[in-house]
Amino acid sequence: MQDTSAVKYRIKFIKDGALRYISHLDVMRYFQKVFKRADLPVKYSEGFSPHQLLSFAYPLSLGYTSEGEYLDIVLTEEVNIDDALRTLNEVSSEGLKIRAIKKLPEKAPNCMSSVFAASYDITVRQKISLCDDFVKKSIDFLSQETIPVNKPKKKGGGFLSMDLKKYIYDFRFVDDRTLYILLNSGSETNIRPDFVMDLLCNNCGIELSDNPYEIHRIDIYENASSEEGRIELRTLI
Repeated sequence: MQDTSAVKYRIKFIKDGALRYISHLDVMRYFQKVFKRADLPVKYSEGFSPHQLLSFAYPLSLGYTSEGEYLDIVLTEEVNIDDALRTLNEVSSEGLKIRAIKKLPEKAPNCMSSVFAASYDITVRQKISLCDDFVKKSIDFLSQETIPVNKPKKKGGGFLSMDLKKYIYDFRFVDDRTLYILLNSGSETNIRPDFVMDLLCNNCGIELSDNPYEIHRIDIYENASSEEGRIELRTLI
C-alpha cells in the first residue's frame, strides 16, 4: 500500500568557496538545519532517536568544489518546487546553493545507489613544476589500449590490480594544467581523480608536494542503460 505521507525529492546543489573545507558530516548537519529554517514538511524516522530521512549521492572529498552534488529528502506532503527552491536558497549560505529540485517516483532508487560515474576538472597548482611535454605524455598515457595499475583498496589495506582504461569514459585537457576526466564512481570500483593525476605526474617524473591539485566535480551520473555491459550516462536530475 502506498504511503501517501511520504514524498521523495532529489536536490542538486553546489559546494564551493570556503565551505569546500567542511566535512560531509557537517554538510549533513547543515542541510538538516536548512530544511528546518525553510519550514519544509520533512518526514522523520520512527523510534527513540528520530532523524530526517535524507541520503547523499557521493560524499565530496574535503577541499574539493562541486557544481553537481545530490541528496534525496523525504517529505510528508508535496510542495511547490519553485517555492521550495527559492526558500531554500534564501536560508542557505553562499557556498552551498540549491540548483534544482525534482520529485521522484515512489519506487525510485536513492541517489547513493544510483551513482555510476562522475566528471571532474583537475588542475595542477602553479607551485608544481610541470615538464614541457606534460600534456602530450599524459594524453599518450591515457590513450593506451590498457592501463594496468595497482589501486589501493578501500578496506583492509593492500592493492587491487586492474585495467584503469576500462573505468575512464572520457578525457581531454582544458589547458596545459587542467584535465577534464569522466571516471567510474560505482560502489565496487570507485576511481579517485587525484589517483589518476598522480599516475600522470609520476609518468612524467614530476615531483609533487602536499595538496598539489585543485579538484572540481562537475556532475554525477547514473547508467541509464538496461542492457548489460552498455553504458548510457545521464545526470541524477
